[in-house]
Amino acid sequence: MSSILFLVLVALFVLSAVLILTNLCGPGTAIDYWNLDGEEETPLPRSPLDFLRTTPVIVLAFVGLLGSYFFIHVFFRD
Repeated sequence: MSSILFLVLVALFVLSAVLILTNLCGPGTAIDYWNLDGEEETPLPRSPLDFLRTTPVIVLAFVGLLGSYFFIHVFFRD
């Protein structure tokens, strides 16, 4: 197989991993240790990446991650 295809698959793998990390480490996932009882309600700031934090995006990222992993290991075996 060509090295161009390999680079495309690696780029798909990396971009899928970045999307998954964006979804898992988004705002509101951190623990505020100074407000454990929940007395102070602070609104979460809006982020320009909020459109990436949806269920279809994370599902497609997992599919892209697993698919690119599979194709890299199947087509580029020694």
